[in-house]
Amino acid sequence: MSEIFDAVSKCYLVKEMPEDEVDALVAISEFRQFDGGMTMVRQFDKSKDLMLIVEGGARVNTFSGDKIIELGPGSIVGEMAILDNQPRSATVMSIRSTKVVFIAGEKLQALMNTYPSIELGLLRNISRVLCSYIRMSNMELDGQLNKQ
Repeated sequence: MSEIFDAVSKCYLVKEMPEDEVDALVAISEFRQFDGGMTMVRQFDKSKDLMLIVEGGARVNTFSGDKIIELGPGSIVGEMAILDNQPRSATVMSIRSTKVVFIAGEKLQALMNTYPSIELGLLRNISRVLCSYIRMSNMELDGQLNKQ
């Protein structure tokens, strides 16, 4: 469990959260391994599982297979489903042997229902990161539009 705690406690997901809340997340977490090329998340799937990449990497693809982004250690897979309760928006494939901290969606939801402060902390941190993604996308789009 200490190895999972080390990985989770370094992640943006738990920024500014008290140690006892991090411990509660660690208690419902486990390691999972994906070989290169394995599907970690499938677009349109209704799962709400969350994964923190510890080793290796993953590629986020559109439905047509185009690369959106590659993720490395410290990245989270599955955070949007926690916020909007919608099916997965993309397919995520491991690009090499990839080790993740896996948190089952049902366990995470039960934990957040029991401890609203954990839910608030997670949602705040996920929202911050998603906002940064939107800002980066806006800057990239602006750069592409100015080239035309």
